[in-house]
Amino acid sequence: VCVYVCCADAITHPPLQVFDRDGNAQRTLGQGLLRHPYGVCVDGRGRVYVADNEAGAIEVLDGEIGTRLLSIPVPGRPRGVLVTRRGEIFVTTDTPPALLQIT
Repeated sequence: VCVYVCCADAITHPPLQVFDRDGNAQRTLGQGLLRHPYGVCVDGRGRVYVADNEAGAIEVLDGEIGTRLLSIPVPGRPRGVLVTRRGEIFVTTDTPPALLQIT
């Protein structure tokens, strides 16, 4: 089990930091790919979904090496992301305020 932490200052810090259950830093993800990450979710296959507020997209990363697998444009500025066991993607946005389902 890992904990994924977004850093909103992705210009000067790694945008996504991964820690083990004891709080030890394991790796960083998203350098050069994420501009302003807000929310993060990991699916059952280890893919990392990141709500990138400035990019206006959900960025899907390989959970081990951090390469971009997919970029999903979102109307508005995404703040949060949730992926269900069935693979449904839900996104919250702040401009305009909304809850969107992306499939």
